Amino acid sequence: ESGGKPLAVSSKGYVVVVDENNESESRLTLWHPGGTPERQPIGIPKTNGQEVAISPESQRIVSTVVNEGGSENSIQLWDIQGKPIGKPVKPDRDSSVLSIAFSPDGQQIVSGSIKFNGQSSVCLLHLQVDGLDKNKLCKPIPGNLSRVAFSPDNKTVAIGQKDGGLYLWNLQTNTMGQRFGATGQPVLSIAFSPDNKTIASGNRDGSVRLWNLDGTPIGGAFQTYTNSTSVSSIAFNKAIGDGKTVIVAYTDGSVRFWQTTEDAFLQVACNRLHDHPVLKDPKTEAAKGAKETCEKYVWNLPEQPGQNGEITTSKTTPVTTPKSPVPK
Repeated sequence: ESGGKPLAVSSKGYVVVVDENNESESRLTLWHPGGTPERQPIGIPKTNGQEVAISPESQRIVSTVVNEGGSENSIQLWDIQGKPIGKPVKPDRDSSVLSIAFSPDGQQIVSGSIKFNGQSSVCLLHLQVDGLDKNKLCKPIPGNLSRVAFSPDNKTVAIGQKDGGLYLWNLQTNTMGQRFGATGQPVLSIAFSPDNKTIASGNRDGSVRLWNLDGTPIGGAFQTYTNSTSVSSIAFNKAIGDGKTVIVAYTDGSVRFWQTTEDAFLQVACNRLHDHPVLKDPKTEAAKGAKETCEKYVWNLPEQPGQNGEITTSKTTPVTTPKSPVPK
């Protein structure tokens, strides 16, 4: 759905990419942090599917492998040299795996599958020395699943659907929360914020949305600039704004940085009202206060964010949320 090559990146800089040849045969290629690929691809042609993940400590790789006949697929665990660990495991019967992810502690894998009866399922598998544990925990999901992601604290799994819906699976209580979202656009990528308080979801129409863990939306969608561009991948950047910046890769090859703080929304509102007659010549106390707020916290900053909160410069200046009235 994303239109780009599936890839996975570890915290130590290793990258695994799914490559296809002219015969639509796919294999995995491991790239080292220095930008050097392994000479020997992982697996053999026609065995690897289209999903891959790498463990946080960069010691294990997991990918989907196509079963004989090509109608279903299973999950195979590999070591960092590309050697298989154990045999492929099928998370759920009569289903095909669409998404996989490692837990942050590297000890579990979550898979999302679509079943042939139109339903979906998510399964939790534990890593063992000799491969994946076949004693898995699975939960049914109504509708068509598209993406799964682990929370930073290993306690929650986010599940995206092809109609834009989202679920949260509480692993501690083994309960599924109420569905939220349902934007009508397939969810192609999900990411948790480092503080585990926010979820970012990226859709096929290029929009990115932020959600609280109770399912309530945070602001409006961050929209791409072309109608033909989809979100390829999303991640929160811990180095910029203490994890308050979302990095979004798009299928047209572009990468954009979006701020998620209240300060960013204040900057957007002020910039859009910069030439508004009410702020050009404020008559009321509220309008005067709004103009003072924008002048103090936004307009006099050396650098400005772009439309909808996008960061258009390589460096940003943090601002403090003011107590003065904010223009609406």
